[in-house]
Amino acid sequence: KMNRRNFFQAALFAGISLLTINSLAQDKKMPDDKELLRKLYQDFYAYKLNADIQGLNKILHQDFTLTHMTGYQQPRQEWLSEVKNGQMKYIKAVEEELMIQQQNNHSAIIISKNKVTAIIHGINGTWNLRLIMNCQKINHQWIIQNIVASSY
Repeated sequence: KMNRRNFFQAALFAGISLLTINSLAQDKKMPDDKELLRKLYQDFYAYKLNADIQGLNKILHQDFTLTHMTGYQQPRQEWLSEVKNGQMKYIKAVEEELMIQQQNNHSAIIISKNKVTAIIHGINGTWNLRLIMNCQKINHQWIIQNIVASSY
C-alpha cells in the first residue's frame, strides 16, 4: 500500500529521471545537415591529405568526377589511383573560406577556398584552390557527387 510519503518519493524520482533523460537527449542531439556537410568537407580534406583511399571511397559517389583547374574531368577511379600512387600528393591545406548552401533535403553545394600545397605529377606548389562540391544525401548519408576546382 502506498502512503503519502512513498507517493511523493516516487513522483520526485520520476521527475528527476525525466529531467535526466531529457538532458541526456539534448546532449546527444542529432547533428543537422549543415553540421554533417561541414564534417563531409573536413573528412574530404583529411582523407585527401592522408591519401586515405578507403575514407575517400566512403564519401565519394560511384559516378564522382573531379574537374581540375585545367578543365580535365577526371573519373573517380583514375583520381583515387593517382592519389594512392602519389602522382597527386596533397601536403597541406589552409582554409580561407567555407560556404554551405543546402538546396533541399537531398542536395547541397559546398564552396571552399583553400591554399593547397601539393605535388601534382611532379610539380610542387601552393595553389589558391576554389572547390565547388555538389553533394547528395543518399540513404541518410551525405556524399560528394562531383567537384569542380578553379583558382581564385
